[in-house]
Amino acid sequence: MIKALAALLAPLLFYLHGTSLSDERLHSISSVLIGTSGTILGFMIAAISIIAALMDRTLIKNLKKTGHFDILMNGAIATCALLLLTIINGIANLFLQCLQLELGMLAVLFLGGLSFTYLLESGIRFKNIITSL
Repeated sequence: MIKALAALLAPLLFYLHGTSLSDERLHSISSVLIGTSGTILGFMIAAISIIAALMDRTLIKNLKKTGHFDILMNGAIATCALLLLTIINGIANLFLQCLQLELGMLAVLFLGGLSFTYLLESGIRFKNIITSL
């Protein structure tokens, strides 16, 4: 719930102040969000691969026994899914204009904000695992 409320901050600011931007400017913003989300998605996949390579470690075995491993992986996969949705929505925005583009920007900003909050949580969990090795 808190993640969704935090993710609503960017669309709210856009709705209040950014609706006067030109279509070209909004397309440019969508392009930047697509590239940024794609890069972060790549890093998330790399982090999942690193954890998968450490499956024989005692720490990972203990995480599996306590159920924390599933929480970690579910959070990472949810982050990847949100980043992918952000990319797809951003690509769709490149073909929209006027009011539809503004509505698409609200959606992509919400998805981007939500994926960022999930990314923060996943990043903290991955950091705790990597520093415990």
